[in-house]
Amino acid sequence: MKKSHLLIAVVVCVTTLHSVAAQDSGLLIKTKETIEKKNMYAMDRFVIPIGRSDFQIVGGWGSRDTLALCLLDEESYIFLPYFKKMFIAPQRKLYNYNVLDSLIFYSESIFDENDLQNYGYKLLFVKLPNNEILLDSILYWDKSIHSSFSDDGKKLIVNTMDIREDVYNPAQDDQFIVYDVEKLSKGEVEKYTIPCLHCSNGHLVGRTLFFNRAKYEPEEWMAFDWRDIYMAPCEHLEDSVKIAFRSTIKAITPDGKYILAERYDMSNGDCIIIDVEAKKYQLLLGRYYNRYPAFYSYAKEKFAFDFGEYIVYIDFPTEYPFDALKENLQFWNNSFKIKEEFQHKSLEWAYKDQQANKE
Repeated sequence: MKKSHLLIAVVVCVTTLHSVAAQDSGLLIKTKETIEKKNMYAMDRFVIPIGRSDFQIVGGWGSRDTLALCLLDEESYIFLPYFKKMFIAPQRKLYNYNVLDSLIFYSESIFDENDLQNYGYKLLFVKLPNNEILLDSILYWDKSIHSSFSDDGKKLIVNTMDIREDVYNPAQDDQFIVYDVEKLSKGEVEKYTIPCLHCSNGHLVGRTLFFNRAKYEPEEWMAFDWRDIYMAPCEHLEDSVKIAFRSTIKAITPDGKYILAERYDMSNGDCIIIDVEAKKYQLLLGRYYNRYPAFYSYAKEKFAFDFGEYIVYIDFPTEYPFDALKENLQFWNNSFKIKEEFQHKSLEWAYKDQQANKE
């Protein structure tokens, strides 16, 4: 009798899971998108968005020691020269570019190529048209550096928290460093820190700081890979509120109402749009959006992805049916079936169909 009761319980459990998955899958939609083809020169396909100027997207391309900057015209989809000259730094290993108007943030890795046991360090800089300013020195030459400019352009927020434990340095990583942009534009450095344990990806909107906080997993090499999204008054992080489970911030609308994030309910880490107030989300289905650079388009008032030859703008969902604070295992278990069901045509053919529908 006990075995039969157990079998019945298992059947009921599996049936319930399938019914929940079927119910939730009915709330999924194929992402609505607008595709624009770049009017490209040979190198434009390698341009990626790295900042903004007067609410236009700044793109950059180049090698580690050479950077060319340009503005994306979101009407003609031509890249216009931003600076007359390239930003050239011979023999320097530069990374983590971020641009606001004429100010460029970046890091430089310093290490001995003949001594791989030497972890080296990174220098953080901002470059003005006629000046380069050293901001800070950070341990470990290969660690991730995240930066963002506040929605009003008055603050530069920098964080050095990496997902790897071997480069974790609590004294430097468990904080956000906030620089005054107006002072930087005058060649002066004025900063303050916001302590935050295991935090990263800071974005300041008004007086609200959006950020990721990691769940520390000491047995894992990537011990800080499990990250949730929080928001808090920037002066009082003790009042933080969780917005989303196991998701990483990619972009935020200027009013802070919606977050584009990468979430790990699906097997490949798919993108979602989160309604911040409701703490609910919708999956972006149809392409592997998470593999491409993302940005918020001020011109189109939409999130967008740069696919190289094409820019794909994403319509905001009409509904956000899924609880952002809960794990959805049915998505993980059915991810490949879901992706196949909601797959878009290739960008080339989807763009041709879009143009034909305009005629």
